[in-house]
Amino acid sequence: MSYRAENRVDQPTSSQLPGMQPLRVLNAVAQHLNFSKAADVLGLTPAAVSYQVKEIESRLGFSIFERTSRRVSLTEAGRVYLVGVDAALSVMYKSHLDALHIVTQEEEKAKTTLTISVMPRFATNWLFPRLPEFKALYPDADLVFDVTDKVRCLAGDKLDIAIRFGCDVAEPLQQHRLFSTEVIPVCRPALARTIDLHDLGRLTNVMLCYVDCQTEGRTWPDWLQWFANEGVEEPKGMNMVGLTDLSHVVQTVLEAEAVGLVEPKMVEKELAKGQLVRLSDKSLTLPTDLSYKLVFNRPSLSKLGERFVEWIVQA
Repeated sequence: MSYRAENRVDQPTSSQLPGMQPLRVLNAVAQHLNFSKAADVLGLTPAAVSYQVKEIESRLGFSIFERTSRRVSLTEAGRVYLVGVDAALSVMYKSHLDALHIVTQEEEKAKTTLTISVMPRFATNWLFPRLPEFKALYPDADLVFDVTDKVRCLAGDKLDIAIRFGCDVAEPLQQHRLFSTEVIPVCRPALARTIDLHDLGRLTNVMLCYVDCQTEGRTWPDWLQWFANEGVEEPKGMNMVGLTDLSHVVQTVLEAEAVGLVEPKMVEKELAKGQLVRLSDKSLTLPTDLSYKLVFNRPSLSKLGERFVEWIVQA
């Protein structure tokens, strides 16, 4: 069968251009000049290959192959067309391999990259000082931190893990409670030798600072709560100063005549170095739901993510 070129236009319409599979059929027949061999290569029947070739030629408006009882050969137009088909398939195959290479690289990178959302005070005072331990265990790990007090959506914000305070999570997320939360009074060693928390008269000349904030709708422990817990309901003449962040409380205590209510887990370094000392063996413990929690989606967690979870739980 042959096709005459009538009412030809300079540019073929999109409906005339064959797709990827028809191009593969044409290329296979052109390589073997045999419908049966092309069918074996393509995993089709010879009849199916012959039918597809006829459909392609019908759409194109000219014959690609000349068929006789003994052989199949390319028409002159077919030779020209198959040069383009071969080039197009080569470009497509190369582009496909290049794309696969990029995807593979991205997947490999994703395996060694962990994105973690963490609150500033937890990051600065607890997590970051311990990170060298994790990096020593996994030197190829690339950790990316989203340091914020905002509650992020793991999936929507493309996060692997979040470290949050207080708020529970819904399925399918999992959470692991890292440790309970308490506050203790601390000050510089020199000041500790001159004051006593039970001697309220001596405390009037000292700044009593604390973190002034609310979490989950509840007020963070302040000095009024501390004294109430000690049986002193309304201490008089005290210089109580609320600061917006734990780091401000710590800095004030280190630099001024001040006593601060702080989380011991967040000032472990200062306590270990002797820069700060506890003024009391007692502590004010927060309800169990107000604690630091590790949040993640275990099914989608990478091997690196699993290692980070195991490490931080034991840290």
